This record gives sequence, C-alpha cells and structure tokens, in this order.
Amino acid sequence: MEAFDALDRVEIRRLDVGDQASVHTWDEFLATGRGIDTLIHNVGGMALPETRLGPGWEAQFATHQLGHYTLTNRLWPALPADR
Repeated sequence: MEAFDALDRVEIRRLDVGDQASVHTWDEFLATGRGIDTLIHNVGGMALPETRLGPGWEAQFATHQLGHYTLTNRLWPALPADR
C-alpha cells in the first residue's frame, strides 16, 4: 500500500467482504458526502474447503457474491451519476 501514499485523493481502507459488518462500516464514508470515481471488485480464491460465515452462508458465495453486492449497493450513491 506504500505505492499509493504519494497519490493525492487516494484513500485506502480495510474491508472484509465476507463480513457484512465490515461492509457496513463504509456508511461512515458515505456520511462524509464524498464521491467515488471508480469501484473495482477483485475476487481471489477458488475451490476452497467449505466453510461457513455469518448466518451460515457458504464462505466463497458470501465473499464473492454477497459481500460485493452489498458493498456496491451501499456505495451506489457515491458513484458518478453517469455510471
């Protein structure tokens, strides 16, 4: 993350897309009224051993689908109107 330190208007925040509470911490960002120029989702990991998260969701589905879906919906108001 040091590569981003010298860039203006770049903010790095931790996020665990497998944890819905972590996704909802972005409400603090929304409260600032600032916008987001670009939202990029990146998923890693395939064919992992079956584990469960949250209310019993399969971990890969929870992180690759539900977490990104929730994050996008939470941040939608901060994205450019001409998306």
